[in-house]
Amino acid sequence: MTRSLKKNPFVANHLSGRIEKLN
Repeated sequence: MTRSLKKNPFVANHLSGRIEKLN
């Protein structure tokens, strides 16, 4: 999981954006 996030920063940003919406 962490490897894919490091390879794809765009995916990490998308996940962080969803987390912000949940909060």
